[in-house]
Amino acid sequence: MNELTPYLISSLAGLLLSIGLEVIPKLNEWWASRWTRQQRSLIIVILMVFVGFAVYGLSCYSPYVYTTCDTDGAWRVANAVGLAIVAYVSSQAGHKGAKVFSPMERSNAD
Repeated sequence: MNELTPYLISSLAGLLLSIGLEVIPKLNEWWASRWTRQQRSLIIVILMVFVGFAVYGLSCYSPYVYTTCDTDGAWRVANAVGLAIVAYVSSQAGHKGAKVFSPMERSNAD
């Protein structure tokens, strides 16, 4: 794994954003109190799209080449961002499903 691909970069960005905003204490409190769950998910998706634009821009206008600076490279980055968004949405659905079926959550609801 010597190459930073758009897939790897967008996946790492999504992972770091998701974990960082859920785990880091002060950031977690600020993040949870500021927006609803749907708004937070939308913001994460927007940030992933921004990372995609940044990856493509860095490939075109800097010495760092993560993808080709043409239509094919743009589609590759868009595909990577799309896959990262799908992974994020599915992980959130799994997280919500785990909360619904968790015995701890059900006992607190009673």
